[in-house]
Amino acid sequence: MNRTCKKCHIEKPIDMFYRHACGYQHTCKSCTAARTRKWALENKEKRWEIVKKSRSKSDVWKNYRNSWKSKTGATAKRKASVANRTPPWLNEPHLKEIRCIYELRKRLTDCLGIAFHVDHVVPLNGKDVSGLHVPWNLQVIPERLNLLKSNKLHFQLAELS
Repeated sequence: MNRTCKKCHIEKPIDMFYRHACGYQHTCKSCTAARTRKWALENKEKRWEIVKKSRSKSDVWKNYRNSWKSKTGATAKRKASVANRTPPWLNEPHLKEIRCIYELRKRLTDCLGIAFHVDHVVPLNGKDVSGLHVPWNLQVIPERLNLLKSNKLHFQLAELS
């Protein structure tokens, strides 16, 4: 099924038109995009006000951003990596020790005002070797050092300065 665009007067397939409440729009997607782009360039301030107004509902925006972030896989991938590298033979005292290490990280960050990370001494996904998510493979270090270390097994402080 085809339709003729009222703007460019070219007959195009129906899927080249946006759906409308009463069927399909009279202008094709490319003409609609061009019109929208032109309006945005001519009305920069008004467009920015619309964007700010939509983002002013910060809870809605934050929830959307957080849901998008988790959908991108960054958070999910990290959680899955930790879960896959946590051995089933860890008992409750081991798990409690892991929770205490993360609590220590939070307290250090709050007290000192410097971001700290829980680092795996032997990385979970290292190039040459992969470690486990166990208490004796965890250490609390400043964020800067952890990001510089990346997923390397060894690093020298001289390299980080």
